Amino acid sequence: MRAFTGPRTWWWITGLYVLFVYATVPVVPRIRQALCERFGYGIYDLAYPVFAVIGLLSLLHIVRKTRFAPRIRTILGLAVLAIVYALVLRNLKYGVERFHFLQYGFLAFLLLGCIREKIHDAMGYLFVLVLVYCVGLGDEMVQALVPGRVGEISDVGLNVFAGALGLAATALAVPAWRPIRPIAPLTSLRILELAMFSVLFTLFFLGKFHGFGTRIERPDTGVFYSSFREDELQKIDEAIRRGRKVDPGLLRVYTNEAIRHLVQRDFYDTNKFYIFPGQYYVDWQKSRNENRVLEKYYGAYLDQNERRWPPARDRGNPNQDLPWESRVKSTMVTTFTFRFAAGAAGFVFLAFLGLLWPVRKWKRE
Repeated sequence: MRAFTGPRTWWWITGLYVLFVYATVPVVPRIRQALCERFGYGIYDLAYPVFAVIGLLSLLHIVRKTRFAPRIRTILGLAVLAIVYALVLRNLKYGVERFHFLQYGFLAFLLLGCIREKIHDAMGYLFVLVLVYCVGLGDEMVQALVPGRVGEISDVGLNVFAGALGLAATALAVPAWRPIRPIAPLTSLRILELAMFSVLFTLFFLGKFHGFGTRIERPDTGVFYSSFREDELQKIDEAIRRGRKVDPGLLRVYTNEAIRHLVQRDFYDTNKFYIFPGQYYVDWQKSRNENRVLEKYYGAYLDQNERRWPPARDRGNPNQDLPWESRVKSTMVTTFTFRFAAGAAGFVFLAFLGLLWPVRKWKRE
């Protein structure tokens, strides 16, 4: 039994689990759509009782296996965690986000199983959370590569929070995995090394996938975000309309933004959004607003691909006030440049590098 549950097996299981998480990113929206088409949008209402039953069965198993004194603490702690989970899941807007939240809680449990025989101090929890951060960052990179999906660093923070709840649940439910000392030099060294990698990984993600850009606000289109300034975007659109040559790199970014706005327009026009069990709505106003942005700044793409809407298709209320903000590239960094981010990352990296020597000296002692 020990051979089967050894660290190597845990790492294999965890690696396969991470691959599963990454591999399902492109297919989860299709599964969601297929389930809704087959069983209706009420299918989501059935998912939460299933999770509640699984949690209750797990709690009963823990109660049966523990003695009375720790049982009370365990029950109270798990009850608090259950309330936190319920509140977070209820406030997450999309089913995919809820699914990811549960996935990353379980990922933290698996990672703790990987390191528990090597790391016996409380700093191991921090090591696991940094690992969860890196895995979550990779997940967002995969999402950024999937048409119609975006990679948001804010989602990585939610993944880390899910990991923290998973660690808390594990500490309560599995006493044998709890740390036996507060801090150890080896764990501190490993955290520093992993933190240095995560700094570079974050900078790469921000520059390559997350992006830096401009916030554009107009009375007739509301607020949207672009990699270009407003005048640059209008010049590119006009050049394409007149058949002039456009730099391939700029054209690729322009096309990507047009496709994202198009996906959002059609998404709001065709999808039903949940109000409460049995009640849903279609957000035609948001689809109208996305269409306003497309027609003003990406009209050349609409014409080339014959995707302009006829007037009858625009079912939003023309008299509704705009303050409105598009979700497309709304995660872009607009308050500082990539150069500033690179400088800050370099400073943090060097600070971590400077800590390596005293921590290594502490480890030798």
